[in-house]
Amino acid sequence: MTGLRRLTGLIACSCLMWAAPAAADPISELNVIAADTIFAGGRPAGAAPLLDFAMVHAAIHDAVQAYEKRFQHYAVRIGDATGSPVAAAARAARDVRVNRFPPQTDTIHGKYVLFLTDHDLTVDSEGWLVGQQAAAGIINRRGSDGSYPTPPPPPDLGGTGAGQWRPTPPALAAFSAPWLGAVEPFAMDFNEQFSRPSSTGADQPRIRQGL
Repeated sequence: MTGLRRLTGLIACSCLMWAAPAAADPISELNVIAADTIFAGGRPAGAAPLLDFAMVHAAIHDAVQAYEKRFQHYAVRIGDATGSPVAAAARAARDVRVNRFPPQTDTIHGKYVLFLTDHDLTVDSEGWLVGQQAAAGIINRRGSDGSYPTPPPPPDLGGTGAGQWRPTPPALAAFSAPWLGAVEPFAMDFNEQFSRPSSTGADQPRIRQGL
């Protein structure tokens, strides 16, 4: 589970850096490019951008691990990777963004080509197929995870009973993303996985090996 924990940390840290300027590190640059896409619009009010960032970085993770093989893959194990890891990571990030933001396809592809040019690569640079496989893996795995349901659920106005969520003044707006609680987690397999063990040890959490 070491690789999975590292992936989770990578996603969290990357999301915290979404407003940072592009750096020399290619992955940091891809994160900034992803932020441009995610915050350009196209999501309903109250959207959850962390889900989009998680998808992008899970794909990047699997693309890079196809070469480094230092950590556990997230969605797909890719063997016999050849070419440039940077080209693979860029294609993985591009394909996930296109999948999640189809109206921005032309802009996304343009930024992808510019990124490759800045790193002395082209769209035909060996490694793109690895990125394509990585993106397809996470897209297939998360395709029905409950995010952004269609049609969206009715507005959740909460209630006044004990323990019920209620709107916050002065706007008293409806719950921004009531569907989010039903989305499949990224790094948890079952509710008891991280439960507190009993004094007898009988309720020790089980950790599933592998994905």
